Amino acid sequence: MHQAQKIEKMNKLQKKPKHVFKHSATTQIATSITLLQRKAFNVLLANAYNELPDSKVKFHRINLKDLCLLLEYNSNDVEYLKKVLVQIRKFDVEYNVLHKDHVEWGNMGLLSEVKMKFSGLIGEVHYSFPETLREKLYNPAMYIRLNLTLQNRFHSKYALVLYELCLDYLNIKKRFGETPWIELDKLKAVLGLSVDEYPEYKDLNRCCIKKPIEEINNVSNIFVEVANRRKGRKVNWLKFKIKFNKKNMEKEAFLPPKFHKEKQLSLLDNISQNALEKELINDFGVSKGAAKKLVKEYEEAYIQECLETIRDQIKINMKIDNLGGFTRSFIENNYTTKPPEIIERAKILKKEKARQKEEERRQEEEERIKQLEEIDRQDVLIESLNKNDPDGYSDLKRITQEKMPQNLRSREGLVKVHMRFYVDEFLGTDKGHYVNF
Repeated sequence: MHQAQKIEKMNKLQKKPKHVFKHSATTQIATSITLLQRKAFNVLLANAYNELPDSKVKFHRINLKDLCLLLEYNSNDVEYLKKVLVQIRKFDVEYNVLHKDHVEWGNMGLLSEVKMKFSGLIGEVHYSFPETLREKLYNPAMYIRLNLTLQNRFHSKYALVLYELCLDYLNIKKRFGETPWIELDKLKAVLGLSVDEYPEYKDLNRCCIKKPIEEINNVSNIFVEVANRRKGRKVNWLKFKIKFNKKNMEKEAFLPPKFHKEKQLSLLDNISQNALEKELINDFGVSKGAAKKLVKEYEEAYIQECLETIRDQIKINMKIDNLGGFTRSFIENNYTTKPPEIIERAKILKKEKARQKEEERRQEEEERIKQLEEIDRQDVLIESLNKNDPDGYSDLKRITQEKMPQNLRSREGLVKVHMRFYVDEFLGTDKGHYVNF
């Protein structure tokens, strides 16, 4: 893209809606919506907002180029964008999962209809919201004010979901906030996960909470910390504590006016590309050269959708021997159109993983038994030495104490334990005599 085109793109964006007033209940939705679909829904809502109360307007319209600009979707692959929008319409969504709005919302779609009229990148998207949703969307009792440019900084759908959730509980006047204690099953629903996914909290925390929170703290205007509450030894509830992120508010991602517009756009493009390259290299094991090639040849939105699909497969315990090679092949061959085949393979691999886990458990048990047998053997040696060669026993004890920290040398029980480490070396070739005595 030439610099003049970039400046024109920036000027166009300045005239488009920059924020969306989003009802709290629509931030707390239970659905497996992807990152690009969530961003697109936010843009469509912002575009339609002023028309929502007008019953005469059955369909809202947005220019295809404007939609791509607001989503920072830089691809000419309109068919892929069309598929993303059509899938939004198909989702059956449970709203108000955490019941912050005490009104019963029930289940309904995000969109009731989507039509696209286009030739290349010239055209319009026509769409409508369910009738029961329109009034609630326009007159929210509780809402968040979401920056549409800021949402494009997120590369993880879990990060955007948690960002919206935390923004919902941030008290602007007090400059801080916190969510209620959220049951893990409820949080999974908000994240678009089923109850059976990530049965171990440590896995859920690593993939869907810790990394997304780090992303929020690195790129957004809020800073989030997580607290947990246990029932026995098991974590059952989480709470998110929110405050303004002074670091990012002082050096806001919108660069200062003194920068030339061309430099701003060039720098922002580089930041986005570098972040995607790092994600491919660090999280997916793609080589540096291959990552650069993928980012250069494919659009960011498409790559992110591929990475989300791969994450979903890993999440259902799909074993991938060469993640870097698999990721590269996945992106280059557009495997996102074949999820059923991958899922079937994942089921087979899940059984294999269970078998391997059982084998590892058996080996660990055998190793534990060997260790216990080794301890018994060493104790027999020490006891035999004490009985048949008291002077030798005293020498072994002295050597052991000399190797221990001074403050522990008087602890008789601990000295006896440490004597096991040195008894074989002390006895050398004579140890057989004591074992067989």
